[in-house]
Amino acid sequence: NGELYVVPVDDEEFEYMGAMIINREYNFDYSDVEWTVKAGKDEIAVIHLLGVAVPFQGQGVASFMVDEAKKIAREKGAKVIRLDVLNTNLPAHQLYQKAGFAYVDSLREPYEDGQLSDFLLYEYAL
Repeated sequence: NGELYVVPVDDEEFEYMGAMIINREYNFDYSDVEWTVKAGKDEIAVIHLLGVAVPFQGQGVASFMVDEAKKIAREKGAKVIRLDVLNTNLPAHQLYQKAGFAYVDSLREPYEDGQLSDFLLYEYAL
């Protein structure tokens, strides 16, 4: 459905260096969030599950993927990219801040284990 994006690699052990999902769907109810960029649902791109296989971490793959996400979002007519990151995922916070994303707010929501977790919300104006 055009939402999964991968960075392929010619490697016997791995098919992909990294993968991410880009769509217009939020993970949580963001209706109370005071976003900086005002945009309708069709003008928003949301990055989900950006991940890089361990052997390829620290080689700029994630930064490349974020740059590609910006291009993809522009091509799809978005004027802003939004995402949420677990409060404890420091490498992701550093990645998005370095890429120009601005912190907007935080939410406490259930995570995979059902326990409440803190998520930081970021956005990038295109």
